[in-house]
Amino acid sequence: MIASKDHPLAGKDCVSLSELRNDTFIYTTENEITQEMIRHCHEAGFEPQIRYVKDIGEQALYLELGKGIAGYNAYHSCFYSPNVATFRVKEIPDAQFVMAWNKNNFNPAIAMLNKVAATAFEK
Repeated sequence: MIASKDHPLAGKDCVSLSELRNDTFIYTTENEITQEMIRHCHEAGFEPQIRYVKDIGEQALYLELGKGIAGYNAYHSCFYSPNVATFRVKEIPDAQFVMAWNKNNFNPAIAMLNKVAATAFEK
């Protein structure tokens, strides 16, 4: 999770999802990721408070100002901001990402994106 550096759990390495029951989750859209988070929260025994914002820039602002928390990866726009902290949640496994494309589409941008992604995920 990613939150303001002033969040009460900032500095902890790993927390239980139930410790986040009073937080507001900030997301840009309702999608599979948010549905998965909601499912995990229900399994932990609470209904999450969710605020949907218009874009990732607004999400980053809410996070940096301490107005909520969100799931993240190392490519999140504010991951390296000095105004945020990150911590793992025991009950939520790391996400796996998959790229797929139509092999009959010969757009050269696909090959470039594939190369960039392969290099990024080697780390």
